[in-house]
Amino acid sequence: MKIIMEVIALSLEDIIIAQENGADRIELAFGLAEGALTPSYGFMELARKISRIPIFPIIRPRHGDAVYSSAEIASMKRDIQVAKETGMDGVVFGVVDKNNWVAVDLMEELIMTAGSMDVTFTRVFDSTPDPLEAMEQLQKFTAIKRILTSGQADSLIAGAAMIKKFQSKAGERFSFMPGLGINPENVVEIVQATGAREFHMGVGLRMPEGPFGTLDGARVRKVRELLDNLS
Repeated sequence: MKIIMEVIALSLEDIIIAQENGADRIELAFGLAEGALTPSYGFMELARKISRIPIFPIIRPRHGDAVYSSAEIASMKRDIQVAKETGMDGVVFGVVDKNNWVAVDLMEELIMTAGSMDVTFTRVFDSTPDPLEAMEQLQKFTAIKRILTSGQADSLIAGAAMIKKFQSKAGERFSFMPGLGINPENVVEIVQATGAREFHMGVGLRMPEGPFGTLDGARVRKVRELLDNLS
């Protein structure tokens, strides 16, 4: 089974580099230094015209926590509608309450707006007090296909055992997608340690490595080759 490689794209050039070098899916965003924020209408529209692979824009109206006001939720709903209008394949978002539990009612509102689009729940999952309880809360939403995670750790190697536990508990219901600092130097170890089949990659594919670097086609291609050798 092919291992899925999701790459963050911050520009139209990033999309071209990612898909030409083996990415399977794009997470569309801007402001990587702010943790990735919602791309503009124009960016989504033009991205759809040039991308041959699925695009999932992140729906995140600001930097910081995922405790959103009613005005921010209204803004997120409109951004999701724009994603639908521009032909996006899915959306990425996560909402919690002030105690970091999944904000189930608000998630339901956003998922209803998303309609038939797939949903990825963000790494805010790792901030929940009880991730297994959070998983139970999210199971009611059939639109949620995957959950981004570091296994509640500061590195994917440290969180690998927890990621395996999450996936074992979820079975076929969710795909737990590791994402934190993956690069060509560590990807094989991370795949082997987590056993996951989808991976989310951002700063580790940029040169210089970090939020202000440029997406490096050679690094994308190298990761693709390594993943294919593990499939």
